[in-house]
Amino acid sequence: MSSNSLNRRHVLACSHGAGPFVLLSYEPQKPLIPVLDGIILATVHWETDQLTISAAAQHDLLFDYPRNALPKEAFEIVYLAPGHPELARKVAQRLEAVGFEPQLDHVRGWDHGVFVPMTYLRPQADIPIVQISCLKSQDTVAYIKIRQALGSLRDEGYAVNENVPNNNVAFEAALEQAMLIADANTRLERLTNWRSFPDHKIVHPLAHADYFMPFLVAAGAGAPDKTTKYTTWTL
Repeated sequence: MSSNSLNRRHVLACSHGAGPFVLLSYEPQKPLIPVLDGIILATVHWETDQLTISAAAQHDLLFDYPRNALPKEAFEIVYLAPGHPELARKVAQRLEAVGFEPQLDHVRGWDHGVFVPMTYLRPQADIPIVQISCLKSQDTVAYIKIRQALGSLRDEGYAVNENVPNNNVAFEAALEQAMLIADANTRLERLTNWRSFPDHKIVHPLAHADYFMPFLVAAGAGAPDKTTKYTTWTL
């Protein structure tokens, strides 16, 4: 998603692939994003009743996948980026301003929805991270509403990153078509009705759309900027 302001940071929506597998054979490469003041990342692997925000200066990694199903290397991954308590408080304040009741969390580690994409986006681990949970309600309108909170932080030097895997050509084509609508209000209205997209129940069954919700955060935070599909890469 592009930005129309020289100072405004970008919104990214990317997949982390299948669990941690991409990192098991990963060799550090050129970073895909530049160094930033901080990045806010909504992870699909942390669902809560109220939006919850990681707020410690440093968080351990949370290996939230089956220990008996993966090799030991999957539990030896290291990503030592710092947290950002000040940004966490700002995120909470912005969320409160639009009617949410966010909680700050100083204990939970960064799950693989955070450390997997950040490893290939910024292998230097030098961007402070704030992890934010997803809502169990999977309320589409609420997710787009979050844009009122996160979108304004882009002008203060912070980027927004969401991870969202899709594996259906028809659904992805409809999603891309919607995202490329120039008018932001029309774009968000189309995304609000994403349940009309082809194969939506196959990709995201009813009451199980947790993997898609962060994308709506990205779409909302990116408005009113024009959307650009930059590139694709294979993990």
